[in-house]
Amino acid sequence: ATLPDGSQVPLVTIANWNPRWQDVYRYVSPVHLPRGTVVDVRYTFDNSRSNPRNPHEPPARVTFG
Repeated sequence: ATLPDGSQVPLVTIANWNPRWQDVYRYVSPVHLPRGTVVDVRYTFDNSRSNPRNPHEPPARVTFG
């Protein structure tokens, strides 16, 4: 989230993602974002052979569900 003063607040960071933990993530308490905050979403999936946690061998196209 980019706050009106230009500072940034990461809302979700999963540095060591594991497909066995895939679920719905919820905050323990709400995060207050002031009016004028811009929320951007960027995500990357590594579905390559070089990812040791890729559950598909050979790699396969993945969609939701």
